[in-house]
Amino acid sequence: MRVIGGTVAPADKYPSVAAIVRSDISGVTQVCGGVILTQRHILTAAHCFKKPTTFLVNFKNYKVRVGSTLVHTGGSEHRVNLVMFHPKFHLHTTENDLAIMRTETTIAYSKSVQPATIPSYTYRLRDNESMWAVGWGETSQGGYESEQLRHVEVKVINQNTCKTLYKHLRPIDDNALCAGWLNGGGHDQCQRDSGSPLYHKGVVVGIASIGEGCGKPEFPGICVRLSRYASWIRDMTKTGNFKS
Repeated sequence: MRVIGGTVAPADKYPSVAAIVRSDISGVTQVCGGVILTQRHILTAAHCFKKPTTFLVNFKNYKVRVGSTLVHTGGSEHRVNLVMFHPKFHLHTTENDLAIMRTETTIAYSKSVQPATIPSYTYRLRDNESMWAVGWGETSQGGYESEQLRHVEVKVINQNTCKTLYKHLRPIDDNALCAGWLNGGGHDQCQRDSGSPLYHKGVVVGIASIGEGCGKPEFPGICVRLSRYASWIRDMTKTGNFKS
């Protein structure tokens, strides 16, 4: 999933965001984003760890960086020792596209490192309300990812409108949150933004999942609607900040 049309995010504006990087023989690569749930848990997209032809990736190749707007420097870095997938995650349809990473070491909170506020089941968004998508992903479709955290304003897209736009491509259910600009496009998340947060008044209402291209007005980005997963997140972490 895919920040298009955005700008560099101010330092400390998004203290709950995390960069997820993977190490292999070719070096260290930023692969996804995530958000801090607790001092040992990071929420991200499940498909970040799985490929269509294989079922598992070596978790020990993954690290998370928190407390920095840069992918490769600053803040603190933590190895991952466990990834818990949503039990109903479907690899090919990306339904229930959520996973919680557990870090080997404790994340120290500070001004630039804070747990995310997650919406409760009763949290409601109105059509056309403003949200902010963030991430280190590609700044244009097929382009290069960003070393600096970027953010872009997007709008809540009416659910029925989103279903109609995607009707020939994929089903859109109530667990999805569609975000973008139907008038002109150009504002979106892009490749390597998967797992990155979508903020509404400081609350993380969505996690970037899938879409059709980047920044297309006819195809808004599709995020996981976190209010539908509040109980699962609470069960997995035994804690959390929830907003009604």
